[in-house]
Amino acid sequence: MKLLKHYQLKSDLVKDTVLEKLNEVTQTWHKEDNQSQLFEGRINGDKFTLYPTYTLAPRDQFRPKIEVSLKQKENYTQVNLNFSLPKLIKRFIPAAFIICLIAQLVLFYFFFWTSFKIPKFFIFVPVIFTLFVYYQTKILFSVRTKRALEHLTTLLNLEFEN
Repeated sequence: MKLLKHYQLKSDLVKDTVLEKLNEVTQTWHKEDNQSQLFEGRINGDKFTLYPTYTLAPRDQFRPKIEVSLKQKENYTQVNLNFSLPKLIKRFIPAAFIICLIAQLVLFYFFFWTSFKIPKFFIFVPVIFTLFVYYQTKILFSVRTKRALEHLTTLLNLEFEN
């Protein structure tokens, strides 16, 4: 499963100003009492990684990983944003798929080769669960990516490059 998004944007700000503005809303770790913090990470140099912090409720831990690289051009700064899934989610989805596949095989075994009969609906529960997890992840990734992109474009005066 590849849930990746790449954006190439440009800002009319110089690179140092972009870094200053990002430093204003980024901390190395999230503090509950700091509402002005939008991102978590370390900004040093031209390439760094950020995580959104505005979605840190206990039941809302899905945060896309944002890899940022900056390049100063003649009259603007080029900002490359790569959004990807966190490592934990990348590992969870295939593991959930494998577990559901094993559960599917067990249910088929019980349904066809034993005297223990189960309702036909239960045979498809693992497939439905796997599809639900995949599409839920895909939807969350799209929503959170869009929201982080909106925050960054507003903060840094970003425009999409042609």
